[in-house]
Amino acid sequence: MFFVFPVQKAFAWNYVVRQGDDISAVARLTQCTEEDILALNKLEQNASLTAGQILHIPDFMSASAVFSVSAVSSDFVVCDVPVISYTDAELDLLARCVFAEAGSKDYAGQVAVAAVVVNRVQNSRFPDTVTDVIYAPKQFECVDNGMIEKAAPQSCYDAAKTALHGADNTFGALYFWAPSLVYSAYHESLTKLCTIGDHI
Repeated sequence: MFFVFPVQKAFAWNYVVRQGDDISAVARLTQCTEEDILALNKLEQNASLTAGQILHIPDFMSASAVFSVSAVSSDFVVCDVPVISYTDAELDLLARCVFAEAGSKDYAGQVAVAAVVVNRVQNSRFPDTVTDVIYAPKQFECVDNGMIEKAAPQSCYDAAKTALHGADNTFGALYFWAPSLVYSAYHESLTKLCTIGDHI
């Protein structure tokens, strides 16, 4: 699978920007350098931040020092508060999407698929709920072929929750595909952020 972003420093967790935050304040709070935060998020030096904006933070220890960390599983740090709102039905739907798209992949691959859905919910170019993102026309093959209806194992629920609570090992990717299985001129035209297993 391919996911899109150039990897610079190790990415551990997401920070949700609060009203009044600037890069300097986020750097102090997370114990990271302004330069690392700017580079990892591809921001200019004087970039203004918006409340609710998600920033990738490279430092693991700052996450555990500043926030209540509820779990560290399979190298993923997740926070108590989810980065988007979701219902139990949407958790179930996301887990089934993960199973259909990455059920044979390792846990990192499963988290990555869930993270793409979460990233789309957070992006203004896509619908703003898990349900609407997954059921958007011609976006996920598992919806078209009916695989979305298959029950998911616990690992896919865990991966879905991990992404819903802030883990994003795709560096903000909005798409993924497996070039070994299908050629897509559109996907080939996108900036490739990372590769996880056989997905970009």
